[in-house]
Amino acid sequence: MLCVLVFTAAVCRGARTGASPLAAWTGAALVSLVPQVLFLGAYVNQEPWSLAMSGLLAWALAADVRRRSWWTLAGVGAAAGGLLLGRFTF
Repeated sequence: MLCVLVFTAAVCRGARTGASPLAAWTGAALVSLVPQVLFLGAYVNQEPWSLAMSGLLAWALAADVRRRSWWTLAGVGAAAGGLLLGRFTF
């Protein structure tokens, strides 16, 4: 369930780039209440990790668009790397 919370927080933070805080929270709540997202948070495997990393990647990309720096680029790289790690099933 922690991965779903990370995904929701990342979507909310990423949406705050051009929207009001109320609109960002409403959008994040609607995304997190999709039945498939709730189902992914109910069991343990690589899928919730991939969901959380995709949310962090969206947040990092939104931060990079807003403010270009080496730190935001490093965040994009770290989130993309974490997303790729979640897809390996050996």
